[in-house]
Amino acid sequence: MAIAQPHGDREVFDESDFPPLYLATNTSSLRAQRSFLRLTRARLVLLVVAAGGGAFTWPINSHDGFGWIALVAFVGALIAQVIVFTQRPERLWYEGRAAAESAKTLAWRYVVGGDPYPAGAGSDADQQFTERLRSVLHDLRYLAIEPTESTSPQITDAMRRLRQAPLSQRRLLYDAGRLADQQDWYTRKSQWNTRRARHLGILAIVLDGIGIVAATFKAFGALDVDILGIIAAIGGALLAWVQAKQYETLGRAYFVASQEIATIRSGVDRPQDDVTWAVFVEESEKAISREHTLWRAARAV
Repeated sequence: MAIAQPHGDREVFDESDFPPLYLATNTSSLRAQRSFLRLTRARLVLLVVAAGGGAFTWPINSHDGFGWIALVAFVGALIAQVIVFTQRPERLWYEGRAAAESAKTLAWRYVVGGDPYPAGAGSDADQQFTERLRSVLHDLRYLAIEPTESTSPQITDAMRRLRQAPLSQRRLLYDAGRLADQQDWYTRKSQWNTRRARHLGILAIVLDGIGIVAATFKAFGALDVDILGIIAAIGGALLAWVQAKQYETLGRAYFVASQEIATIRSGVDRPQDDVTWAVFVEESEKAISREHTLWRAARAV
């Protein structure tokens, strides 16, 4: 998720200012996500191609050209499935995302003075923060996280500087850089997933209609080419892709998350001191983390 940039004289907390742990896990998770979705898409397309190869005949000497096409497609689909099964890119995607979000919420709590790192805690806050990051690292021992070029400490200079800012500046930073950014991201993702679910739903209906027409022609002997298998393969691939992406489920979940964050933002000006502010940030981060926990649960299912 991109970090919104505060305007004017407000401080900025860029992604490059986050702990190296976040940068590494975020990068690895995004790469694993792209890999998993590419392999899944390739496998489904190849299975449709294989179905097409089985529906047609292309005599070449003593061979069937479409048979060879189907063979190559099945081999390609098998290779893609073996890679997914052995390398488990979806595991690195989910677990890497969880680690990145954990590091991000810890960083925001530390920077703006949220519990358990309230402003004025001094070295105790630093120690607690690094201990929490160690616990995140402990859960990553068996994941192939890709290293980054960052050589900065987990508590970066920007994090220390922003933490020392007055409450009024930390409030503006948190509202613009964390809450508004999350609300905007969830809103855009909710709209995108909802549109995609609607479009693919319409496409599934159209495919069913084409299948009915083709089956009718075949039943009356007016269709010699067996395209029913191709239509069924396309429908199955479409269903598998929708299940992998979970457009409708995520569209609803992201909408609820955006509205919850909008509610949180309504109270961002209420805390009047560092004590009440620390509690407000803690509750806000718990709400944001809860939405990500639901995302992980949905993906696991």
